[in-house]
Amino acid sequence: MTRFPATRHSMVAAIRSDQADVRRSAFDTLVTAYWKPVFKYLRLKWHASAEDAADLTQAFFLRAFEKAFFADFDPRRARFRTYLRICLDGFVSNARKADARQKRGGGLAIVSLPIAVISPPSCVPRWMVTNSRKIFCFPTTRRVSSPRYFKSWGFWPIDAKG
Repeated sequence: MTRFPATRHSMVAAIRSDQADVRRSAFDTLVTAYWKPVFKYLRLKWHASAEDAADLTQAFFLRAFEKAFFADFDPRRARFRTYLRICLDGFVSNARKADARQKRGGGLAIVSLPIAVISPPSCVPRWMVTNSRKIFCFPTTRRVSSPRYFKSWGFWPIDAKG
């Protein structure tokens, strides 16, 4: 396994800098030093494929930069490599949970209905304007005025001023 490099505390301190270019330069140095060990760690501990490990490594460092993960590092509490592994484990755990979540409509097969089943040509909805009133109606081939017909189909002609 590729060993984690010795921690350069000056680099970790530079990540907390108020100057964006100093922060970015320090973070680039950190990524260069830790990319391969993080990749190997993901392959061995999390049993990720090479592609997944590379994607997770990139995503982890991107998220770490965006959320300033390493700015909270306290050398009195732990070594930097321990802190990095804890952050990485939490990130990978959350990423796997997100991948396993059921998406909207998950597990259901989407079935396309032919357009003729949905609305036959004789039953195309349209707006009809009469006497400055808009009426939404469904033309039919026969004259229907029964409320039971409209109720059974779940609609009623809407009469709206406008």
